[in-house]
Amino acid sequence: MEKLELTIRVPLRSFDVELALDVPPGVLALVGPSGAGKSTILRAIAGLLRPSDGRIALGPAVWFDRQRKIHLEPERRSVGLVFQDYALFPHLTVAENVAFGSRGPIDALLARFKIEHLARVRPSGLSGGERQRVALARALARRPSVVLLDEPMSALDASTREGVRGERGPILRSLALPTVLVSHDFGDAAALAENVAVIVDGRVVQYGTPQELVENPTTPFVARFTGSNLLSGHARRIANEISEVILESGGRIRIAGSAEGRVGVALAPWDVKISRDLSPTTDDNQLELPVSSIVPRGDRSRVSTNVLAAEVPTRELARLDLRSGEPVVMAFAPAAARLVPLANPGSSKSGPRATDDGGRDRLARFVRPRRHIRKE
Repeated sequence: MEKLELTIRVPLRSFDVELALDVPPGVLALVGPSGAGKSTILRAIAGLLRPSDGRIALGPAVWFDRQRKIHLEPERRSVGLVFQDYALFPHLTVAENVAFGSRGPIDALLARFKIEHLARVRPSGLSGGERQRVALARALARRPSVVLLDEPMSALDASTREGVRGERGPILRSLALPTVLVSHDFGDAAALAENVAVIVDGRVVQYGTPQELVENPTTPFVARFTGSNLLSGHARRIANEISEVILESGGRIRIAGSAEGRVGVALAPWDVKISRDLSPTTDDNQLELPVSSIVPRGDRSRVSTNVLAAEVPTRELARLDLRSGEPVVMAFAPAAARLVPLANPGSSKSGPRATDDGGRDRLARFVRPRRHIRKE
């Protein structure tokens, strides 16, 4: 299978989208805040907009090259695109929608997505999850070489979303095609993609597997986006590979590692333990804070204060009998906290700058991701 290669610059109103990226067969999620340029990247790949500079190619097939004045129209690119609102034809049945633009029989696709019993139903009679399955089946009916999905879960309600994540992830990964999906939800990206690129103001600020981003966020935004607590304070080294941080919110904690000056401290909520009372014997950090909210999430619950949030088993929460406004002790091991630099928020951990003879060295602000997932 060929890999998708793109180096693009697209001017937007507030910033330029600047990206150099290789997408081998597998699923890559572009995540970040609304307006970061994620959907712009999809549109450029699909040929729905023309970058001001750069190159897009699938193996030897060049889809866009500004220097060579190449810009293939969307219909000439081997792309299957699933729009955010699915864009099904309301006057066509499920079978007719999937068959539109198909390059072969569709019975296997209807069966694969478990929509064969809906073949004669029109989109108005479908649930959100069913409409998504039809849209994906229609995109694959073209037998594309690249699959693009724009916010594939955003139209689903919360009760449907979790089940759909579990269904779609294995299907997308089994395609063994360069697949790029856009999402503003890290949970969706982690469930569906093998690699994640975090986009802020048109640039990649971190690239890696979902686990790598959770365990080692390199910017405050990535820490918050992946669900971690983020504390800020002033650090000083107090022992070999141990530092003390005086928190700006009040209190002191110890962290593993040597640090001096103002720092950010990322801490996953599932690494935070809660209790009613301070312990005089533990080596853990302890902060006594008032509970601001308690949100059940199935067998786990999220307990939040104005400083930290913890995710704990719901049965443990019932034993503690906590109430909003009451004080709770939040404890965590020094080794569970990770230092996050607060300076240079736009920096990337990706590796050396991407260059090639197609003009990739002209986009000097982005560096090539250091890891790719390849399928044999």
